[in-house]
Parts: sequence; structure tokens; C-alpha cells
Amino acid sequence: MLVIRLPTEFSDATLPKLFVDGVLDGAGTGVLFLFDFARSDCWTGAPLNNAVIKDLSETGDAEWELESGSVASIAGNGLVLTSNTINKEACVLLPATVSASMYGAGTSLQHWMTCIYVKLPTLANWWTPATPGPIMKFAADQYTVGPEHFLICVHSAPALQLRRGTATGTIETISMSAVNLTPHYGLLTQIAAYRTVAGTVLRLRSSGGTTSLALGATAANSQNFGALRCQIGSGTGTWPLYGPGAPTIYRGWIEDLAVSGRTPTTVLNADYTRTISRLVFT
Repeated sequence: MLVIRLPTEFSDATLPKLFVDGVLDGAGTGVLFLFDFARSDCWTGAPLNNAVIKDLSETGDAEWELESGSVASIAGNGLVLTSNTINKEACVLLPATVSASMYGAGTSLQHWMTCIYVKLPTLANWWTPATPGPIMKFAADQYTVGPEHFLICVHSAPALQLRRGTATGTIETISMSAVNLTPHYGLLTQIAAYRTVAGTVLRLRSSGGTTSLALGATAANSQNFGALRCQIGSGTGTWPLYGPGAPTIYRGWIEDLAVSGRTPTTVLNADYTRTISRLVFT
């Protein structure tokens, strides 16, 4: 990390503010967690159980959660789980403050956005187990046995899905099928999901183009998910992420839109342009 010490104090409020990452510009305190495995001030080296992963938004750091016997590595500046064939937990475990902000003691709008950059499997290597392979989830296990905020998962058929909890044991699902995924197979892809007053959206963008599916406005989640800890990678419970169908995970963030007030597509398009131009994810 570069630290510059200035010899005097600047009081000119018109001077532009410098941000450690462009996605933080204009977000206020709305970005709840931001990671980037190409950044040495976030993480460097191989995953190490319980080691701290620095939150680039400086809201609250995460940690590695690696079950004994798990196989996870960092390659091409991404988290690789393709050799994790023994179905073990190997994930980035976020602080519960992320969920607490979005739940808002049950009174918030529950308007949020998440974005994660992955390399999707090819069609030949797509996820084949009958159960979903969550890339990102909040529940300690399946949503049928406890609260869930949302999960993004690969599924057989093939499919990529967003499942958002709405009540105990109840979800709404947006599912991208083969026709939606065809432009993105095997590519570095921005996966985004967000919920606004207009509804819930699942969106992919890669060099193959942009694909977006939406549901209209539906009720907020009545479950108390405010204490759940988001897991990125192969999380806890009986739905692991492993084998050749596991996407490589590079960068991502979670944002409380009720705090930032930003327009998701504007933020996502700007970040995609910045991220792809860096040429750091392989």
C-alpha cells in the first residue's frame, strides 16, 4: 500500500476526492464490502484459513473459511475451486454487518446490488449435479431450513440463477437458460443482481454482450436475515461449489442502494469498462 504524507492541510473543498477503487466514487457509505484478488492491498498469496481479506471499501474486513481437506487456490488473480472435488467449504466469509445494513431491522427498503466477476465454465464443463452450486449465498445451509437473503448459483440444464428469499422456505427465482448463457460460456463475465422499486434483475455482461432478465416489483423479505454472513465461493452446508463447473472468482462488491441511491446499470457499466481495461484477470 502506498502512503503519501502531505506537509500541510488542504481546505479547498473543490479539490477532487481520490478513491482507492472507482466503484466507490459516488457511493457514499453504500458499498458494504469490496474485494479484488488482483489488488495486493486486498489479498496476496494462497488462501489461508481465518486470514483477513481486506475490504477495499473500509467498511468491514472478511476472512477465509477453509474446511480441512478443501482445495482452493489463487491463479490468474482469481479464486479457483475446480480441484475442490471433495465438496469442502472454501469461501470468502463476509462480516454480518453487510446483511444487517440490507435488512435494516426489517424496516429498510431492501434495495441492494451485488456484482461479481467470474470466468464462467464452458458448455462442456458446465455444472452437472442435480443440486445448485452457489457462487454467492448467505444462508448457513439451504434456504428450506433457515433464512436466506439471496443466492447466485450455477445449475444443471444448464442454468445460472438468482434465488431471493421472500418468506420462510419461499424464494423467487430468475433463471438464465442455455439460450441466455450461450454468448458468455467460458468468458470473463460480470454477474450482477439487484433489487429496486421496479423489481429484481439478474444481468450478465461479457465480451459476448449483455443479457438481462427481470421480475416485477415483489414484496421485501419477511425473514430476519440481518445476522447472516455472506459466503463467496464454496460455502457452508450441503450445497458446495467444486469441480470443473465451478466458476473462477475475481472481484466483487455488495451495495445497499437504499444508502447509495445509485442507478445499478450506470454503476455496472462504468465498472465493467474499468475492470476489463485493466487486463489483470486471466
